[in-house]
Amino acid sequence: AADKISSNGVIKAYAKSKSQLAVRRAESILDRMEMSYERLLEQDGQEMMAEMVKPNIRSYSTLLDAYSRNPHKKTAEESEELLDRVQRRYEKSGDPDLAVSVYAVNSVLNHWSRSNRGIEGANGATALLGRMEEQGLADTISYNTVVGAWARSGATDAGAKAESILRKMQSKAEEDVSWAAATDYDARAPPRPNVRTYCCVIDAWSASNDPS
Repeated sequence: AADKISSNGVIKAYAKSKSQLAVRRAESILDRMEMSYERLLEQDGQEMMAEMVKPNIRSYSTLLDAYSRNPHKKTAEESEELLDRVQRRYEKSGDPDLAVSVYAVNSVLNHWSRSNRGIEGANGATALLGRMEEQGLADTISYNTVVGAWARSGATDAGAKAESILRKMQSKAEEDVSWAAATDYDARAPPRPNVRTYCCVIDAWSASNDPS
């Protein structure tokens, strides 16, 4: 069996491919990795070999990237289901190699944002962002992706929705500055709005039909 580095490289190549079969082939490689890992674990003295083929968060993240690049092949719900599956495996095993990454989360957010499902897609992205915020798995790209989803949603209140996300980022940043100034604890700074954030909010207001 190919080791995880080689397998991840092939999944990545398929993720960037425009082939109609790219997603299916990427899935088959991940399935093969999982089966090889489980089979080797059942064999005495094969623990080291099992570790070499075991899929890690990069394996799943790359497949999620393939899903988001081919939204017509997989639904955003399927992307989120895969993300949740990895998270359950991590919680059950405690294996640090399966700890969900912000990159994985952003791939699913991007899938919702690019799903061409209007308000439903923007709501899906917003709901996932809320869940990931609680776990500290959201960065500036995460917020920008959701703001962008509202800008493309066609909702009459798209501007207001996008601006509320901006205000939340600003509020969290301000709270962090005040709290950090009163302590010696060097906490990871919360996501802060950047130029793209403001541009996406402006786009959302421009696309909004809300006269206010």
